[in-house]
Amino acid sequence: MQSDVVKRLSDNEKLVLSACALSAVRPIEAIARQTGLSQASVRYAIQRMLDERIIEPRNYLDVFRLGLSSYVLLFSLRSQETAQRSQIVEALAKLPGVVWFSEVGGDYEYILNVCVGDVHSLMQLLDQVGERFGEVFSKKVFAQHVSYRDYSYGFSDKGQFSPEFVGTSPRFTKLNFDETDHLVLREIAERPCSYRELAERLKMPTTTAQYRVEKLRREGILKATIFLVNHSLLGFSSILMLLYAKVSNKSLRAALHEFALTSQNITTLTESVGSWDFELSAIARTPNDMRQLRDEIANRFPGQFELISSVPMYRLIRWNQYPFQSFDEYLASTSCRVLSRFEDGNDDSARKSASNL
Repeated sequence: MQSDVVKRLSDNEKLVLSACALSAVRPIEAIARQTGLSQASVRYAIQRMLDERIIEPRNYLDVFRLGLSSYVLLFSLRSQETAQRSQIVEALAKLPGVVWFSEVGGDYEYILNVCVGDVHSLMQLLDQVGERFGEVFSKKVFAQHVSYRDYSYGFSDKGQFSPEFVGTSPRFTKLNFDETDHLVLREIAERPCSYRELAERLKMPTTTAQYRVEKLRREGILKATIFLVNHSLLGFSSILMLLYAKVSNKSLRAALHEFALTSQNITTLTESVGSWDFELSAIARTPNDMRQLRDEIANRFPGQFELISSVPMYRLIRWNQYPFQSFDEYLASTSCRVLSRFEDGNDDSARKSASNL
């Protein structure tokens, strides 16, 4: 959804953001060398965008490394009663494992991204909703994510620098992930911070905080620190395009990735298994921008894709990269044991529920 107050980026700000959006901790000196700007100009551009809340530093996490699978559910609600609809939406937002939950337009009303151990855990979560509210969904489709790539500087000219991206893909190596790791990950998922600040917040030695963060990096859980761009403040609308590949193969996936690397509209590319094969997150100032993007895909990949749906993204209900409040919630999700937090969402009740499962 577009913001009512549209902000503009200067040419210098676009240049700086293109150089550091996917690496928010890059030294100012390195950004200045790459962009040809002075260090003072780089500092000013970054600070102005931070002050205007156009960008926000975020740690980029790979939840696949935690033994989780990622599912996205696109659905509409059966109930037309305002009060019950509100209760259902609230209940869905509180489910363990919900990474993001948004109100959308088009053929469906909502989209829900859940990270759990496997599809059985997802079914248990949906069963809980049905047991409480009865028949909830009037229609739904879902897919399981296979990989995720972020090109979050899509608003700018990608041709100025060598194309870059950050991404995730499933790896099933057993990790040594304990409750202290969970606490550290939960904190840094909210916002990046120094080792000292993290230690103060968790009441642990600074050396312990540093060791745990570096461990998360070594394990591939903490991938990078990026600048999350608030595209709506820049006058862009967000749309999710769902594509079905008539014949999916490695060369097609590689070609679509190369296309996304150079497209000024595409911000993320997700490979999926299920009702569709690819999810393209895109930004546009006008409906014509999206028509042009659809035409570009049709011309670049003639006859290879069918557009399942274009889903306009409206109100964001929940977003959290690491979606577990307690360590027991995480353990339950990875071992096909699901906690109910409908009635009482505090950690103590969740811990007691987990011990009884």
